[in-house]
Amino acid sequence: MIINENCVPTKSKLKPRFLQQAITVAMAAEGPKRVGAILLRGNTVIAAACNNYSKSDAFQARISERVSIIYNRPEYSKKVFGHAETLALKKVRPEEPDTIVVCRLSGKYISKKLRLARPCVSCTYLIRSFYPNLKHIHYSNEKGFLYEYWD
Repeated sequence: MIINENCVPTKSKLKPRFLQQAITVAMAAEGPKRVGAILLRGNTVIAAACNNYSKSDAFQARISERVSIIYNRPEYSKKVFGHAETLALKKVRPEEPDTIVVCRLSGKYISKKLRLARPCVSCTYLIRSFYPNLKHIHYSNEKGFLYEYWD
């Protein structure tokens, strides 16, 4: 099983500076959904990236294709733009990150209104299959940030 359906999110207790940094990264994104991700090892940021709608990403395309086959959902194979999580994860070795913080902001411009940013099926597959130490998942929703522990 790729997704832990028994996982109950709780309110994130991550240091506010990391949550703010994820918001800042998301603000740099362009496109219909502004998403940013930062990766941590302990209390150190080791990578950051925002989604990229301007070009397709070959790595994201391979992951999305694999997930579309696993779930028999052909529409997943069409999500080939660079997801923030994937672009950040490509910058590190699989054993490095232990925490990811994902933030999505509403609108295309200056709004800082938070939206749900739980990693999608493709990004969840990538994390759970290839990043064994990445267990702490923080993501935005309309009321702040939530936390899940993925074992």
